Amino acid sequence: MKKQTDIPSADNNVDAIVRAAADWCMLIHSDECSPADQVAFNQWLKQDPAHEQAYNKIRQVWGLSEQLTPTISSPWAQANTSPKTTQPLPIAAKTPYWPWQSIAWAVSLASILLVTLGYLGWTLNCVPNEYHRYSTEQARSHVILPDGTRVEMNLNTQISYANYRDRRHVSINGNGEAFFNVSHNTKHPFKISAANGTITVTGTAFNVWKYGKDVAVTVTEGSVIVQNGKDTVHLTPGMKAEYTAKYSLKVSFGDLDQALAWQSGKLILDDQPLAKAIPQIARYLDESIILTDATVANLRIGGIYNTENLDDLITALPQILPLSIKKRFWSGIEISSYPH
Repeated sequence: MKKQTDIPSADNNVDAIVRAAADWCMLIHSDECSPADQVAFNQWLKQDPAHEQAYNKIRQVWGLSEQLTPTISSPWAQANTSPKTTQPLPIAAKTPYWPWQSIAWAVSLASILLVTLGYLGWTLNCVPNEYHRYSTEQARSHVILPDGTRVEMNLNTQISYANYRDRRHVSINGNGEAFFNVSHNTKHPFKISAANGTITVTGTAFNVWKYGKDVAVTVTEGSVIVQNGKDTVHLTPGMKAEYTAKYSLKVSFGDLDQALAWQSGKLILDDQPLAKAIPQIARYLDESIILTDATVANLRIGGIYNTENLDDLITALPQILPLSIKKRFWSGIEISSYPH
């Protein structure tokens, strides 16, 4: 059991004040509390109104209405009372002490801190009151988030949802793709983290594709704000924003049929260089793909492909483009241009 000399003053730090209040609560209602402890406790309460508030909150959280003596009267309300007439708090009668009592107090203190710090975390917007994870493997999936937002997830996609006091937050973990139809709530905005960027929306429908540090956002309804580093763009229906680790935001008018073809199990490549096409293909495969030189990266490819048969497309590439393919046990698939 902590004695009063071991309890920090806490200053004005919220977390420290809560911990100090919990320590005092343990000491004051233990058999080890001395008259000197009572005096020091009263002095601690008088130092700051926040101390008494934290102490009473600890009592409420712990639910000790039948285990502790009634809540003390506020020393602030006794500001005009002479110290000589101040009555000490009642001290519980001495009872035999057993080792298990220290364990019980420790467990109770841990419970206090977990609940109280969780409450403070929610109040300060650093801890969510709700958290969920969703994932798909070899099949697309529809999910409804706790706030009513509808999400269609592509193959091999993982997202997490957290509800904070001032926002709803989704993270796309790893590579993945999802179409969001967000429930409208301007006072509780919806945010998505993807690589180094953030997408903010109050109520709309849009698609997010992510592969490594590459991200593409295409809006079909409403509007979203996409932020990457210091750059911010406002997207309306039909607009597309892209960013990678190498460059910041690029905005264009996207092809909605191309962006949403995955919902029908298709991948549409519209005369794209392999440097841009391969990431779209690779996210459906079990092996990584490496373009070994700039020449092969600039070769272009087009067509409509079934996402379940993209392994066959990779195998067929040497038949339609001047390149070679090697499978490396340690690095996946290497695609190289023919030497001149």
